[in-house]
Amino acid sequence: MQYHFRAIDAEGHARRGRMIATNPAELERRLTGMGLTLIAHKAESWQRRSALPSFSVSRRDMIHFCLSLEQLMRAGVPLQEGLTDLRDSTDNPRMAEVIAAIIDDIEGGRTLSQAMAAHPRVFNRMVTGLVEAGEAAGMLSDVFARLTTSLKRQDELIAQAKRLVIYPAFLLTLMIGVIGFLMVYLIPQLSDFLRSLQKDLPWQTQLLISVSHFVVDYGLLVLLGCVGGGMFILAAMRSSPLFARGVDRIKLSLPIFGPIYRKIVLARFATHFGMLYGAGITVLDALTLSANAVGNREVASCLIEVRARIAEGGSITDSFAEAGLFPPLVVRMMRVGETTGGLDEALANVSYFYQRDVDEAVDQMQALLEPSLTVALSLMLAWIISAVLTPVYDMLSRLG
Repeated sequence: MQYHFRAIDAEGHARRGRMIATNPAELERRLTGMGLTLIAHKAESWQRRSALPSFSVSRRDMIHFCLSLEQLMRAGVPLQEGLTDLRDSTDNPRMAEVIAAIIDDIEGGRTLSQAMAAHPRVFNRMVTGLVEAGEAAGMLSDVFARLTTSLKRQDELIAQAKRLVIYPAFLLTLMIGVIGFLMVYLIPQLSDFLRSLQKDLPWQTQLLISVSHFVVDYGLLVLLGCVGGGMFILAAMRSSPLFARGVDRIKLSLPIFGPIYRKIVLARFATHFGMLYGAGITVLDALTLSANAVGNREVASCLIEVRARIAEGGSITDSFAEAGLFPPLVVRMMRVGETTGGLDEALANVSYFYQRDVDEAVDQMQALLEPSLTVALSLMLAWIISAVLTPVYDMLSRLG
């Protein structure tokens, strides 16, 4: 809980501030350790405290939270003491408030999973489900170790996706900026001069002048149309689950980025499903939680269909094979795991298989995109330069 306090230091100067503490006694103890004497304090209202679930924290904060709890539990530190140390050591004030609220709930009689479930924006259903399974099996440290590994893999996948997109986006922005400047500012000033040099301009020069006029006259409308179209698509995705699923289906079928994106989504699913199954959660519940965590509605819908087939009595491997979600090699790996009773190990191999494919695909895509975009920019600038210089060269040739 967060307190507003008023205190005095050793010299008698008044101090005011805010501090997170479990109760007033701890607040006074912490202030005494800072050389302050507590005079008055006031706890924040329950309404502010109940707003904590709306907070969201970064993936790095979640990794730090899970890793710290795993290490503290393996060292034999009691849960509440470990959470208190974690609350005092975190640099994120939002995360510190959430941890303080979890401590309060545990002191009030809730379990750790129940206290975490009160903050759905911070701890999703998959995380709280794993923690609940860990509490039931007495293996919370192992669960937090699995969560740490899973979050690190997610962080790597997102970093790879960003690495694939950032450089092409930067180069495309540079191309649009340079060409836009030439079309809007430079070419209109040169068009009259070029027409004065030669009555019948070359086709590339006429095309350049026409494109420049179009950009000047309609460029802003096109830009506003693109922005408006993007906003409309986002609004439609929020309001219509069917439309959002169609957009996610298109993402999976894009000609260049689609296969890589599909592998990223399936690697995320294999990691989550294997982690949940290995923690002792049933296959049906693990599929439900994984479907909510994959981040793609089309794949999530396919997983729900797989869950329905398994619930009707079908085998895990056959249900996935009928859905067409995984390639034959991965289905065979899952069949071996299901037959030998090592399905969690098979899913770990599936996750490794897709992780390796994503790494190779990203490296290949970057190796192709960077020179391709550089060549495209060079050809565009070469066309503009040739369109401007050709009439000048023709005039100089006639004068010579």
